[in-house]
Amino acid sequence: MRPSLYRATLAFPSLVPERGLLNQGSLSETPAAQASRPEFETKPASVRFALLALANTDDSLNQEHPINAKLRSQGAGTVPMVIATDEMEKFAIVVARSVSAQFRVPFGWHVIDNGEQVRVFEPEERVQIRMQRKSREGRDNSAIFDQIETEIRANSASLQSVRIQEGRIDVLGLRRLTRGDHALEQYHLLTPMQQKHAVLHACVTTVPARNTSALNLAELILKSLDFKSFNGGEASPGAGSRLPSPKAHRKGMVRALQAKGSVDLARNEAAEREARSDRSHDSAATFTSSGATSL
Repeated sequence: MRPSLYRATLAFPSLVPERGLLNQGSLSETPAAQASRPEFETKPASVRFALLALANTDDSLNQEHPINAKLRSQGAGTVPMVIATDEMEKFAIVVARSVSAQFRVPFGWHVIDNGEQVRVFEPEERVQIRMQRKSREGRDNSAIFDQIETEIRANSASLQSVRIQEGRIDVLGLRRLTRGDHALEQYHLLTPMQQKHAVLHACVTTVPARNTSALNLAELILKSLDFKSFNGGEASPGAGSRLPSPKAHRKGMVRALQAKGSVDLARNEAAEREARSDRSHDSAATFTSSGATSL
């Protein structure tokens, strides 16, 4: 995928990079300082989950991982069900009840769903992405951003903001936020859901030095969202959360893995054909799974 949301990091008035294109760096640095850093010698033209993975396995999505177990004991939520993994591209497909969708997440990242929002974060929590369904209540994206910015600006007098649109995703970028002694940036992303009265709101909070990779990850996740495979469609806002049917699971896994020409898919498809010819085989062996339990 060619990244595009990172352009929000370049749109603030104090930054005017050459040709408007950079792929890494901190908003607190000048373009000249950014260009002097080693990672600017090569500017990647595309980004994949494998490039953002922090591990080679999906252990971070195990319910009993120490971080996940601690959050569960605190009532913060549980790990969503993992329905497939791609070991070549280093991502897993999870089902999040809070947004009634399944999506991909790179290995090494944690995912916690509490039924109201789903949070994707790294172990050190320098980057986190929170996604939730937001009711439009008759508002367009600009009005929703106005409310978000007004609420945050009330506690951040020096806040800087910028707004851009990239395809179906609208972005509100905020910088000069603080949490204790730490400077942070936030990027609020709005993208349509199947129901016109609702919008998916993703809030990316990151340290300045990680802003581009954080937005690249958010973009990959948002573009991998699959609402239709969630029990054949979105759950209504007032309905109880529903997990996707086995048939929808199967379709979603095949679509997601075939899209990348996964070697794992080819191997698993062969295993499934063998299982069909021998009824004594367990059909559950068809796809690699982390063993995470259902929500």
